[in-house]
Amino acid sequence: MNKLEKNEIIVRYSEIFLKSEPVKKIFIKKLINNISNSLKKNKIKFSVYTKRGRIFIKTENKKTEKLLKKIFGIVSFSFCYHIKLNELENFFEKNYIKLLGNKKTFAIRTTRTGKHDFTSKEMTIRLADKIPDKYKVDLTQPEVTIYIEIRDKDVYIYTEKINGPGGMPVGTAGKVLVLLSGGIDSAVAAWMMMKRGCIIEVAYADDKNKDKKKRFLKMVKELEKWSNCKIKKHTFNHKKYLDKMIKKVPRNLICIFCKRQMYRIAEKIAKKEECKAIVTGESLGQVASQTLDNLAVLDQAVSIPVLRPLIGFDKQEIIQIARQIGTYDISSLKVEECDYVPKKPRTNVKLDEIK
Repeated sequence: MNKLEKNEIIVRYSEIFLKSEPVKKIFIKKLINNISNSLKKNKIKFSVYTKRGRIFIKTENKKTEKLLKKIFGIVSFSFCYHIKLNELENFFEKNYIKLLGNKKTFAIRTTRTGKHDFTSKEMTIRLADKIPDKYKVDLTQPEVTIYIEIRDKDVYIYTEKINGPGGMPVGTAGKVLVLLSGGIDSAVAAWMMMKRGCIIEVAYADDKNKDKKKRFLKMVKELEKWSNCKIKKHTFNHKKYLDKMIKKVPRNLICIFCKRQMYRIAEKIAKKEECKAIVTGESLGQVASQTLDNLAVLDQAVSIPVLRPLIGFDKQEIIQIARQIGTYDISSLKVEECDYVPKKPRTNVKLDEIK
């Protein structure tokens, strides 16, 4: 293979390092499976191997970059040249222009694993000597940083680190059921649970608004780009319940009754699907139903955990994440507002009152 081609990708992970050795092996295997499934689904030719805290992908398909940016568990990755150690100095001497381009200042960062008859610093100096004097070394703010990873007799050379989403590989933390409306908050909550390694299924409270339903379905497709698999959908007729409740309970309590019913149905689905928890997009104090008093009343409706990954976020922070992950435009599609929301909802509902 032509050594001027960046023929491999180094994949880095971080949190997985904190696990015990048996658990680490399981998590790395799951991450490799997720990477492989994504590349296979997109018909990319590749092979994968591991070495001491790194995953290496052999591929020449540049579309791989877009896919790796959406695989949880990857903290960063780099397209690199893979050569043998005995070729390193000759390669550097011949290809420094390829590495530096039209930049004038550079730094070399060398790391090693294995036994060698030189130190990382000594190799750095030897390589820097191969570059003509018109290029200047700048260790504080170089225009280009050349990374050299020496692993026994193999060498990996790259100049760029591309950020991944981080987190844990999807499938390492069990399965949860997300109450997904298609709005900004619930979509970000779903994404955050996937980032923590959860497989998600979604439940939709159908109020017979066709535009809302379309938005929900579009959102599921967008989230599937991050899950790298089909997301199972559950829908239930919520309008029928609301039409009944609006005639029986004080209007300023309807939001609490509405959400408690959603929780109950979600719990039944979760138990049937063997999901360990319900996930919502609630944020403390954002709306009347999300005060501490009201959240306590909502939690009492079910016997399984209700997870709220956005509980401490303000709206602007949630919107910022939504923009970054690609769900904001879908959430912002114009749909009719809920007809059942009261003008003055209660913020301090008591459980005895609801019962």
